[in-house]
Amino acid sequence: MTTSDDWDHALHALWSGTAATPDQVGAVRSLGDGLHELAEDLGIGARSGLPEAPVAWCSPAGTAYAEVLVGLRETLTSTGVALANAADAVSSCASLLQARVDEHAAALAMRPAS
Repeated sequence: MTTSDDWDHALHALWSGTAATPDQVGAVRSLGDGLHELAEDLGIGARSGLPEAPVAWCSPAGTAYAEVLVGLRETLTSTGVALANAADAVSSCASLLQARVDEHAAALAMRPAS
């Protein structure tokens, strides 16, 4: 693209409301950070608060209960992984938004000659 095209694109983004702002980038980064923290908390909780798979407990009911807890642990672990993946995707979006903000700012700073 030429400088004039970049300028036109940046102006169109501002006019149409599709331009990203630094505040939006910050909000997206904050969301990603929150997802990372939640994923970490789930992982720690699943590892520390729930038992490993039982060999055998004192009763069949106790063993069945422990097996349910192991299933919960596996669910929390997989949910934590999904949240971590979502946090990574949100972080990528924040980087793309920041690149758009930078591109538009650069284009607007380099006003083409009329």
